[in-house]
Amino acid sequence: MSATTDCAERWLATDAFRWEPGMLLQIRHSTFRVTAVRIGLDQMLVKSEALGWTLDHLRADGAVPVMADRGTYGCLVGQVRELWGDEEIVAQPIPVHSGTQWVVSIGGREVGGMHATEIGALVGAIEAYEVGS
Repeated sequence: MSATTDCAERWLATDAFRWEPGMLLQIRHSTFRVTAVRIGLDQMLVKSEALGWTLDHLRADGAVPVMADRGTYGCLVGQVRELWGDEEIVAQPIPVHSGTQWVVSIGGREVGGMHATEIGALVGAIEAYEVGS
């Protein structure tokens, strides 16, 4: 499993994950851009140009967010900022003896640990929020 696939699976496993307009999702070998989302009482509808409106059974179908996509990245950053209530949160590179690690700092403290990638640090911040809340 690649680092980006691992990050996608970790993000999907959080309670905070939700599909958002702008995200690129992959099902099997096809990719689709989410263009709209509607949330009802007990269901979520997701729309893409290729799929039209569909119930959010995308996870059951094996859909994962494409982590290398800029739209998906923006949604990830937005979800981290929303959870922690800080619009200025960013992941930052930290030089270490073996290269560079990434961390998310909030109020001067690291949350979610050190990660090999920026995406990993952002997902780690979501995981840390859920553990701490």
